[in-house]
Amino acid sequence: AVALALQRVAAWGERARAEAAARRRADADARTALEVDIECHPLEPQLSQQVNNMMRAEEAAGRAGKHDKKRRLTAKIDAAIAQECRNALLYIIDLHKKRRTQLHRAEAAERAKWAKAMLARADALQREMGFTAGRLP
Repeated sequence: AVALALQRVAAWGERARAEAAARRRADADARTALEVDIECHPLEPQLSQQVNNMMRAEEAAGRAGKHDKKRRLTAKIDAAIAQECRNALLYIIDLHKKRRTQLHRAEAAERAKWAKAMLARADALQREMGFTAGRLP
């Protein structure tokens, strides 16, 4: 009877380890898929209409020979593009951070759910075999 109980416990342990390994592989695959998606589909910010209008005005000033006005517009355009790029980068970083955080939270919730189910299965196995809690052979 004890040998049979030990075999059942060993088989249960093997299944539990296999399920845990499969869960870890699935989590790793999900993280890899997210990183690949982020790398393969980058967000590309668009320049604002205001910057596009300033660029057109700069081109018109250059064609009209108004070099002082063109230089002033060029400086404004450079500053506006730099600010828009900073803002876009911060937005993209925040968005990717949120996506990663959501994935990690979902994985943690799944792991907790799995662990709770495993404990319930272990308790059921103990009761089925007639052992009291904490006294597996």
